[in-house]
Amino acid sequence: MRADQPSRTAWRSALRRAAHQVWDSPHVYDDPLALKLVGAEEEAGIRAKSARSVTQLEQTIRASMAARSRFAQDCLNEAVARGVRQLVVMGAGLDTTVLQDAYKDLRCFEIDHPATQSWKKQVLADAGIATPANLIFVPVDFTKQTLAGELPRAGWDANAPTFFSWLGVTPYLPPSAVAETLGFIAARPSGSEIAFDVSTPPGAITLYERLARVAYGLKNMIRGETVGTRFDPAQMASEMRAMGYRDVTFLTGNDVNARYFAGRADGLKVSNRSALIRGIV
Repeated sequence: MRADQPSRTAWRSALRRAAHQVWDSPHVYDDPLALKLVGAEEEAGIRAKSARSVTQLEQTIRASMAARSRFAQDCLNEAVARGVRQLVVMGAGLDTTVLQDAYKDLRCFEIDHPATQSWKKQVLADAGIATPANLIFVPVDFTKQTLAGELPRAGWDANAPTFFSWLGVTPYLPPSAVAETLGFIAARPSGSEIAFDVSTPPGAITLYERLARVAYGLKNMIRGETVGTRFDPAQMASEMRAMGYRDVTFLTGNDVNARYFAGRADGLKVSNRSALIRGIV
Protein backbone atom coordinates (compact mmCIF):
# COMPACT_ATOMS: atom_id res chain seq x y z
CA MET A 1 0.00 0.00 0.00
CA ARG A 2 1.26 3.49 -0.84
CA ALA A 3 1.82 5.58 2.28
CA ASP A 4 -0.49 8.42 1.25
CA GLN A 5 -3.35 6.34 -0.15
CA PRO A 6 -6.02 4.09 1.38
CA SER A 7 -5.90 0.36 0.82
CA ARG A 8 -7.52 -0.71 -2.44
CA THR A 9 -7.59 -4.25 -1.08
CA ALA A 10 -9.98 -3.02 1.63
CA TRP A 11 -12.31 -1.62 -1.03
CA ARG A 12 -12.28 -4.84 -3.06
CA SER A 13 -12.99 -6.83 0.08
CA ALA A 14 -15.99 -4.62 0.83
CA LEU A 15 -17.30 -5.12 -2.72
CA ARG A 16 -17.00 -8.89 -2.38
CA ARG A 17 -18.81 -8.90 0.95
CA ALA A 18 -21.56 -6.84 -0.68
CA ALA A 19 -21.74 -9.20 -3.67
CA HIS A 20 -22.03 -12.16 -1.30
CA GLN A 21 -25.21 -10.63 0.15
CA VAL A 22 -26.79 -10.51 -3.34
CA TRP A 23 -25.37 -13.43 -5.29
CA ASP A 24 -25.04 -16.22 -2.75
CA SER A 25 -27.81 -18.04 -0.92
CA PRO A 26 -27.71 -19.00 1.83
CA HIS A 27 -25.23 -16.45 3.15
CA VAL A 28 -22.15 -17.77 4.87
CA TYR A 29 -21.71 -14.34 6.44
CA ASP A 30 -24.55 -11.88 6.98
CA ASP A 31 -23.42 -8.27 6.66
CA PRO A 32 -26.47 -5.98 6.91
CA LEU A 33 -24.39 -2.88 6.10
CA ALA A 34 -22.32 -4.22 3.22
CA LEU A 35 -24.46 -2.87 0.37
CA LYS A 36 -25.08 0.47 2.04
CA LEU A 37 -21.36 0.87 2.61
CA VAL A 38 -20.37 0.49 -1.06
CA GLY A 39 -23.01 2.96 -2.22
CA ALA A 40 -25.98 2.94 -4.56
CA GLU A 41 -23.96 2.93 -7.78
CA GLU A 42 -21.87 -0.09 -6.80
CA GLU A 43 -24.94 -1.86 -5.43
CA ALA A 44 -26.73 -1.36 -8.75
CA GLY A 45 -23.72 -2.79 -10.57
CA ILE A 46 -23.69 -5.85 -8.32
CA ARG A 47 -27.41 -6.45 -8.75
CA ALA A 48 -27.07 -6.14 -12.54
CA LYS A 49 -24.66 -9.09 -12.58
CA SER A 50 -24.69 -12.57 -11.12
CA ALA A 51 -22.22 -15.01 -9.60
CA ARG A 52 -21.95 -16.68 -13.02
CA SER A 53 -20.58 -13.47 -14.54
CA VAL A 54 -17.25 -13.69 -12.69
CA THR A 55 -14.36 -16.13 -12.92
CA GLN A 56 -13.97 -19.22 -10.77
CA LEU A 57 -11.01 -17.56 -9.06
CA GLU A 58 -13.14 -14.54 -8.18
CA GLN A 59 -15.86 -16.79 -6.75
CA THR A 60 -13.29 -18.59 -4.63
CA ILE A 61 -11.89 -15.32 -3.30
CA ARG A 62 -15.42 -14.11 -2.46
CA ALA A 63 -16.12 -17.36 -0.65
CA SER A 64 -12.85 -17.07 1.28
CA MET A 65 -13.66 -13.55 2.45
CA ALA A 66 -17.14 -14.57 3.56
CA ALA A 67 -15.75 -17.59 5.40
CA ARG A 68 -13.01 -15.70 7.23
CA SER A 69 -15.49 -13.06 8.39
CA ARG A 70 -17.89 -15.76 9.59
CA PHE A 71 -15.06 -17.58 11.37
CA ALA A 72 -13.98 -14.44 13.21
CA GLN A 73 -17.60 -13.67 14.09
CA ASP A 74 -18.17 -17.17 15.47
CA CYS A 75 -15.01 -16.93 17.57
CA LEU A 76 -15.94 -13.42 18.78
CA ASN A 77 -19.41 -14.55 19.83
CA GLU A 78 -17.90 -17.36 21.91
CA ALA A 79 -15.43 -14.94 23.49
CA VAL A 80 -18.24 -12.53 24.38
CA ALA A 81 -20.16 -15.43 25.94
CA ARG A 82 -17.06 -16.08 28.09
CA GLY A 83 -17.14 -12.47 29.28
CA VAL A 84 -14.66 -10.71 26.96
CA ARG A 85 -15.66 -7.07 26.53
CA GLN A 86 -12.83 -5.59 24.46
CA LEU A 87 -12.51 -6.01 20.70
CA VAL A 88 -9.53 -4.97 18.58
CA VAL A 89 -9.87 -5.19 14.80
CA MET A 90 -6.43 -4.99 13.23
CA GLY A 91 -6.19 -3.90 9.61
CA ALA A 92 -9.88 -3.11 9.82
CA GLY A 93 -10.35 -1.63 6.36
CA LEU A 94 -14.10 -1.33 5.77
CA ASP A 95 -14.99 -4.08 8.23
CA THR A 96 -18.49 -3.55 9.70
CA THR A 97 -18.32 -5.79 12.76
CA VAL A 98 -18.10 -2.91 15.21
CA LEU A 99 -21.08 -1.20 13.57
CA GLN A 100 -23.46 -4.06 14.38
CA ASP A 101 -25.85 -3.71 17.32
CA ALA A 102 -24.83 -7.12 18.68
CA TYR A 103 -21.51 -5.62 19.82
CA LYS A 104 -22.68 -2.27 21.17
CA ASP A 105 -21.69 -3.28 24.71
CA LEU A 106 -18.06 -3.91 23.76
CA ARG A 107 -15.23 -1.40 23.78
CA CYS A 108 -14.09 -1.61 20.18
CA PHE A 109 -10.79 -0.42 18.76
CA GLU A 110 -10.12 -0.35 15.02
CA ILE A 111 -6.48 -0.24 13.97
CA ASP A 112 -5.41 0.72 10.47
CA HIS A 113 -3.06 2.90 8.48
CA PRO A 114 -3.96 6.59 8.90
CA ALA A 115 -4.80 7.06 5.21
CA THR A 116 -7.10 4.03 5.14
CA GLN A 117 -8.78 5.05 8.38
CA SER A 118 -9.45 8.61 7.20
CA TRP A 119 -10.94 7.18 4.03
CA LYS A 120 -13.18 4.82 6.02
CA LYS A 121 -14.56 7.71 8.03
CA GLN A 122 -15.47 9.47 4.78
CA VAL A 123 -17.05 6.29 3.37
CA LEU A 124 -19.18 5.93 6.50
CA ALA A 125 -20.23 9.58 6.31
CA ASP A 126 -21.13 9.26 2.62
CA ALA A 127 -23.21 6.16 3.39
CA GLY A 128 -25.01 7.90 6.25
CA ILE A 129 -23.70 5.35 8.75
CA ALA A 130 -23.12 6.84 12.18
CA THR A 131 -19.97 5.95 14.07
CA PRO A 132 -21.08 4.22 17.31
CA ALA A 133 -19.99 5.65 20.63
CA ASN A 134 -18.15 2.46 21.56
CA LEU A 135 -15.82 2.61 18.52
CA ILE A 136 -12.36 4.10 18.94
CA PHE A 137 -10.28 4.64 15.81
CA VAL A 138 -6.57 3.99 16.34
CA PRO A 139 -4.46 5.16 13.36
CA VAL A 140 -1.17 3.26 13.29
CA ASP A 141 1.65 3.50 10.78
CA PHE A 142 3.62 0.36 11.61
CA THR A 143 6.75 1.79 9.98
CA LYS A 144 6.85 4.35 12.79
CA GLN A 145 4.54 3.11 15.57
CA THR A 146 3.75 -0.11 17.43
CA LEU A 147 0.60 -1.88 18.55
CA ALA A 148 1.87 -1.96 22.13
CA GLY A 149 2.51 1.76 22.07
CA GLU A 150 -0.64 3.05 20.40
CA LEU A 151 -3.40 0.85 21.86
CA PRO A 152 -2.92 2.01 25.50
CA ARG A 153 -2.88 5.64 24.36
CA ALA A 154 -6.31 5.09 22.83
CA GLY A 155 -7.75 3.88 26.13
CA TRP A 156 -7.41 0.13 25.68
CA ASP A 157 -7.15 -1.75 28.98
CA ALA A 158 -4.09 -4.01 28.84
CA ASN A 159 -5.25 -5.83 31.97
CA ALA A 160 -8.60 -6.94 30.56
CA PRO A 161 -9.12 -9.90 28.18
CA THR A 162 -9.37 -8.82 24.56
CA PHE A 163 -10.54 -10.41 21.32
CA PHE A 164 -8.31 -9.59 18.34
CA SER A 165 -9.56 -9.96 14.77
CA TRP A 166 -6.83 -9.92 12.12
CA LEU A 167 -8.16 -10.72 8.66
CA GLY A 168 -6.44 -10.36 5.29
CA VAL A 169 -3.27 -8.87 6.74
CA THR A 170 -0.56 -11.51 7.31
CA PRO A 171 0.20 -12.09 3.59
CA TYR A 172 1.39 -8.47 3.39
CA LEU A 173 3.72 -8.64 6.42
CA PRO A 174 7.17 -10.14 6.97
CA PRO A 175 7.21 -13.21 9.25
CA SER A 176 8.97 -11.22 11.99
CA ALA A 177 6.08 -8.74 12.17
CA VAL A 178 3.54 -11.56 12.36
CA ALA A 179 5.50 -13.23 15.16
CA GLU A 180 5.81 -9.94 17.05
CA THR A 181 2.05 -9.34 16.91
CA LEU A 182 1.22 -12.90 17.99
CA GLY A 183 3.73 -12.61 20.83
CA PHE A 184 2.14 -9.37 22.00
CA ILE A 185 -1.29 -11.02 22.12
CA ALA A 186 0.10 -14.13 23.84
CA ALA A 187 1.12 -11.86 26.73
CA ARG A 188 -2.45 -10.63 27.25
CA PRO A 189 -4.61 -11.75 30.20
CA SER A 190 -6.10 -15.23 30.20
CA GLY A 191 -9.19 -15.44 28.02
CA SER A 192 -7.80 -13.14 25.33
CA GLU A 193 -8.06 -14.51 21.82
CA ILE A 194 -7.08 -13.95 18.20
CA ALA A 195 -8.77 -15.10 14.98
CA PHE A 196 -6.81 -14.61 11.76
CA ASP A 197 -6.03 -16.06 8.36
CA VAL A 198 -2.81 -16.98 6.57
CA SER A 199 -1.83 -17.84 3.01
CA THR A 200 -0.51 -21.39 2.75
CA PRO A 201 2.73 -22.60 1.10
CA PRO A 202 2.73 -23.65 -2.59
CA GLY A 203 2.94 -27.33 -1.67
CA ALA A 204 -0.53 -27.18 -0.10
CA ILE A 205 -2.29 -26.17 -3.32
CA THR A 206 -2.79 -27.38 -6.88
CA LEU A 207 -0.90 -26.14 -9.92
CA TYR A 208 -3.96 -24.18 -11.06
CA GLU A 209 -4.21 -22.54 -7.64
CA ARG A 210 -0.51 -21.66 -7.73
CA LEU A 211 -0.91 -20.01 -11.13
CA ALA A 212 -4.01 -18.16 -9.93
CA ARG A 213 -2.11 -16.97 -6.87
CA VAL A 214 0.71 -15.61 -9.04
CA ALA A 215 -1.77 -13.73 -11.22
CA TYR A 216 -3.55 -12.30 -8.18
CA GLY A 217 -0.25 -11.33 -6.60
CA LEU A 218 0.89 -9.48 -9.72
CA LYS A 219 -2.32 -7.45 -9.75
CA ASN A 220 -1.77 -6.46 -6.14
CA MET A 221 1.87 -5.61 -6.81
CA ILE A 222 0.82 -3.22 -9.57
CA ARG A 223 -1.52 -1.57 -7.06
CA GLY A 224 1.36 -1.18 -4.61
CA GLU A 225 0.26 -3.98 -2.24
CA THR A 226 2.79 -6.77 -2.30
CA VAL A 227 1.58 -10.23 -1.26
CA GLY A 228 3.99 -13.04 -0.56
CA THR A 229 4.22 -14.25 3.03
CA ARG A 230 3.04 -17.87 3.48
CA PHE A 231 2.65 -19.98 6.59
CA ASP A 232 2.07 -23.65 7.22
CA PRO A 233 -0.94 -23.60 9.61
CA ALA A 234 0.19 -26.65 11.59
CA GLN A 235 3.64 -25.13 12.12
CA MET A 236 2.06 -21.81 13.01
CA ALA A 237 -0.15 -23.53 15.59
CA SER A 238 2.92 -25.20 17.12
CA GLU A 239 4.80 -21.91 17.32
CA MET A 240 1.80 -20.20 18.93
CA ARG A 241 1.60 -22.89 21.61
CA ALA A 242 5.28 -22.29 22.32
CA MET A 243 4.49 -18.56 22.72
CA GLY A 244 2.00 -19.38 25.47
CA TYR A 245 -1.35 -19.86 23.74
CA ARG A 246 -3.17 -22.61 25.63
CA ASP A 247 -5.61 -23.50 22.86
CA VAL A 248 -4.81 -23.23 19.14
CA THR A 249 -6.93 -24.62 16.32
CA PHE A 250 -6.82 -24.15 12.57
CA LEU A 251 -9.02 -24.87 9.56
CA THR A 252 -7.62 -25.74 6.14
CA GLY A 253 -9.65 -24.94 3.04
CA ASN A 254 -11.14 -28.44 3.14
CA ASP A 255 -12.13 -27.93 6.78
CA VAL A 256 -13.73 -24.57 5.94
CA ASN A 257 -15.74 -26.14 3.13
CA ALA A 258 -16.98 -28.89 5.44
CA ARG A 259 -17.98 -26.37 8.11
CA TYR A 260 -19.48 -23.52 6.07
CA PHE A 261 -20.16 -24.69 2.50
CA ALA A 262 -21.39 -28.27 2.75
CA GLY A 263 -24.49 -29.16 0.75
CA ARG A 264 -24.68 -25.94 -1.25
CA ALA A 265 -26.46 -26.13 -4.59
CA ASP A 266 -24.40 -23.29 -6.09
CA GLY A 267 -21.04 -24.98 -5.59
CA LEU A 268 -19.55 -22.01 -3.73
CA LYS A 269 -16.44 -23.05 -1.83
CA VAL A 270 -12.92 -22.00 -0.85
CA SER A 271 -9.56 -23.42 -1.94
CA ASN A 272 -6.60 -24.51 0.17
CA ARG A 273 -4.77 -21.26 -0.63
CA SER A 274 -5.50 -20.01 2.87
CA ALA A 275 -6.18 -21.29 6.37
CA LEU A 276 -8.02 -19.89 9.38
CA ILE A 277 -6.40 -19.94 12.82
CA ARG A 278 -7.73 -19.34 16.32
CA GLY A 279 -5.58 -18.92 19.40
CA ILE A 280 -6.83 -18.52 22.99
CA VAL A 281 -4.50 -17.29 25.71
